[in-house]
Amino acid sequence: MPDSIVERVLATAHRLRWAGWFWGAVALACYLVDLGGQLQLNLTDGDGRAFGDDFVNLWSGARFALDGRAAQVFDFPTFRAFEDALLGGALVPYRYGYPPVHLMLTAPIALLPYVVGLAVWQVGAFAAFAAALRRLVDARTAVLLALVTPAMIVNLIPSQNGTLIAALLGGALCVLDRRPVLAGILIGLISIKPHMALLVPLAFVADGRWRAFWSAAATVIGLAALSILVFGLEPWIGFLTWLDIQRELILERGGWEVWFRMASTFVGMRLLGADIWLAYAVQLAVSAGAAAAVVAVWRSPAPQALKNAVLVVGTLAATPYLQDYDMVVTTFVVVWLFQEARAHPDLAPSRWTVASVLALWLYPVLTAALGYNFSLSLGGPVMVWALAMLTRLTLQAARAPQPAAAPAPAGE
Repeated sequence: MPDSIVERVLATAHRLRWAGWFWGAVALACYLVDLGGQLQLNLTDGDGRAFGDDFVNLWSGARFALDGRAAQVFDFPTFRAFEDALLGGALVPYRYGYPPVHLMLTAPIALLPYVVGLAVWQVGAFAAFAAALRRLVDARTAVLLALVTPAMIVNLIPSQNGTLIAALLGGALCVLDRRPVLAGILIGLISIKPHMALLVPLAFVADGRWRAFWSAAATVIGLAALSILVFGLEPWIGFLTWLDIQRELILERGGWEVWFRMASTFVGMRLLGADIWLAYAVQLAVSAGAAAAVVAVWRSPAPQALKNAVLVVGTLAATPYLQDYDMVVTTFVVVWLFQEARAHPDLAPSRWTVASVLALWLYPVLTAALGYNFSLSLGGPVMVWALAMLTRLTLQAARAPQPAAAPAPAGE
């Protein structure tokens, strides 16, 4: 008779599998219906929304990069005029908010026609995510998990890069033990969205993962240098200028109509009416606590799966700029927790730990509804709760007696 929450969940896994396939089919159908609605006026919905939504930024930026006009990506009137002409309708303000490294790495996608490029982007990101999950589970389960990830469909609709970032971060941590240099390269590629690897260097230093650390550093420096060599300094100046504008207009003064899809502690405080200084103070306290938890856990002899889980949740909690689609990576946290519980039944997580992780995993499908209808964001409390529970469990596992090493055979 199952006597833990993990065992009870696993005992009904066959039912969950069928429910998962059903949910995946429904989610994909909803995506296709939504995509069809963006064809009312050429490649727009007739009301300013682009076919493929945020993909118009990615493809247009890539096209500018190929045409030798990378700096003009951050010239808003020029960039917007190009996007309007591309899709045949006046669009709402879409702005390119990524560093020039992103332009360089995605430039090849503009060699494809826009609609074909969108399909390649979506399918490729999903395949990368499923391939990263394949490091933990069998192929069929990996595809199923990728399909049922709540944040995946949230990411799919606006054609954002959360699924790709999840593949890079989750994949890096999955191969860290056996292929540290590859892990570092994958982390370095997250320089396309650097705040999504905010606490990774701390973890690597705390655990003495120097090969991964220096591999990541070399990848970041190499990509930045190559982008300067290819595009010059002007795109970086434009990006840094836009970054300051983005901080003020979107993060600090955005209002609920901008913040409703955001899940950070900072935005949660602003939605509650807190002044900017108070919101930053609370976010700083959460970020410092997350960093301390990651360092404490990664310095310990705890199981690597639990250390990975703390790092991912700590990273999400530490950044003030977090969208619902950035939380695709939480699927790895769920898998690591359940696999560790099966491997070490004596250290099985409490029902509150499991509940906190599942709440974090499910939260992205509620983010927009809570923000839009109630001007409320619960992402910060949910992340802090999950981080506290996982940190407690991981440090308990670190203090547990380690199995004695098997005696060496005679003569060795």
